[in-house]
Amino acid sequence: MSERKWPILVRLTVLIGTLTIVGYAGLVALLGQPPEWTTVTSTCRQPPSIDYGDGNYTVAIRKPSLSLTLSPGPMRAVVGRAGGSYGVWIDLHQPSDDSGVIRCRWTKDGVEIIEASGMTHIVPANIFKGGR
Repeated sequence: MSERKWPILVRLTVLIGTLTIVGYAGLVALLGQPPEWTTVTSTCRQPPSIDYGDGNYTVAIRKPSLSLTLSPGPMRAVVGRAGGSYGVWIDLHQPSDDSGVIRCRWTKDGVEIIEASGMTHIVPANIFKGGR
């Protein structure tokens, strides 16, 4: 009796699928959560009239651009030094398909982030000042 051989295309498909699943599981195990990439949609810059004594800060609004999950995460505000990838991360309540436009009210005590819905988030300056 002869042994049935699978066509090369089927074998390659199974191999690629298996490697993809193992790679994804490895990323989740390494990072502790599924990876997600974001894009900055808007920023609020610290006005010159406010001086925290150690540089300039921004609030960057980041929305999911590529997510390896079934439901992408929320839009987030990042309060930190100019650049918008390191600092205090805040989950926003507006949907990811919203424009990402927010308002910021900077004071010597911190920054108030105001979503389009009116929801506000207050971040004290001592939380985001200093950085690395």
